[in-house]
Amino acid sequence: MRSVLLSELTWPDVRGLIDSGEIDTAVIAVGATEQHGPHLPLGTDSILAQAIGELVTARLGRALLAPPITIGCSDHHLALAGTISLGQQTLAALLEDYVRSLARHRFKNIVVVPTHGGNFNPLAQIVAQLRQSRPDANIVAYTDLEHFATVLAEASAQFGISAEASGLHSGELETSLVLALRPELVRMDRARTGYLGPAAEALPVFFQQGVVAVSPEGVLGDPRQASPEQGRAYLQRLVEDVVAYVAPRLR
Repeated sequence: MRSVLLSELTWPDVRGLIDSGEIDTAVIAVGATEQHGPHLPLGTDSILAQAIGELVTARLGRALLAPPITIGCSDHHLALAGTISLGQQTLAALLEDYVRSLARHRFKNIVVVPTHGGNFNPLAQIVAQLRQSRPDANIVAYTDLEHFATVLAEASAQFGISAEASGLHSGELETSLVLALRPELVRMDRARTGYLGPAAEALPVFFQQGVVAVSPEGVLGDPRQASPEQGRAYLQRLVEDVVAYVAPRLR
C-alpha cells in the first residue's frame, strides 16, 4: 500500500494521484511544542498531530497528510522551559502558505486538525479569513474546542475517570494517549496530581495569566490514572469524531 504521507511520495506520484482523481484532499494537523508537566515530552501535541493526522487521512481515503505543523500558539506555557510559541499572525502566515501551495497543485479540500487546545480559537479565526482569500480551496477545520473537550471527557468517563482527573492539560487523558503512542517518552515516576478544580474557573486564568497561575508544574488533571489501554480507546474515539465532522464537508 502507498503511504498516506505527502512527504514520502515523489512529485510524479502526487501529480499522478491528483490527475487520476484518486486523491483530492490534503490534511494539515497542527500541534505544538510546549511543556506538558514533568512527566510528558514537550512534543506531546505534535506526537498526537502525527498519529491522529495519519489515522484521519487513512480513514478519509482520497487524502494525503501534509507535514504537520509542530509549533503552535503556546504563550500561556512560556513560563516553563522548552516551550516554543508562535504568534497568531505567524501561524496565519504559515497556514496561508500551506494552503496556497496545496491549492496550486489542485487539492480541492484542505482539512485542518488542531491537537493543541491553544490552537483551536486562533485557527478558527485564521481559517475564516482564508476562506475569503482562497475561494479555490474548500477549507474544512475542526476547531470547536468545547465539543473537543466534551468528547474527551465522555471518553474518560467510560473508564470511570472524572473530567477533573482526565484533565485539561497533561492529565490522565493526554498521558494515556502518549503511553499508547510513545511510552518510552513518558516519565510516570514523575507523574503527580495537578489542578483538579472546575474547568470553568481554570480556563480564563490558564489562557490569560498562564498555566503556572493554575498549576506551578503545568499539570491540570491526574496523570497517575493513565494507561496505554485507555489511550488507545481515546485515540480511536478522537479519530472517529474528526472523521464524522470532516467527511460530510468534503467536495
